Amino acid sequence: MATVTVPHNPELTKEQVKEAISRHFSGTFDVSMPWHSRWIQVKKSGWSAVGVQLKQSKTATTFKLWTYMPSIKFGQLTGTLLPYIIFRSRWKELEEDVATFIEGAPEFR
Repeated sequence: MATVTVPHNPELTKEQVKEAISRHFSGTFDVSMPWHSRWIQVKKSGWSAVGVQLKQSKTATTFKLWTYMPSIKFGQLTGTLLPYIIFRSRWKELEEDVATFIEGAPEFR
């Protein structure tokens, strides 16, 4: 799990974050908001994705990022430990790509 802090921007919404991420990763990753809309999914494949959650406080704007396997079917086939061992380096790379974008994106300044 990673935490990225950007300059405080209390007007920033998760919808704006989704749009900025979608524009940047267009054609590379599938960006969506799951049905409950509490976070944004940046999906590379059925094997790897990053969850992004915008956290606003009175003094800070932060993003929580975590990696996971988005496909329930793949998870049921492989269990939980095996994908972690096999895909951890790929998941970490994807998480770093998203974190790097968030840190440098003019939309979040």
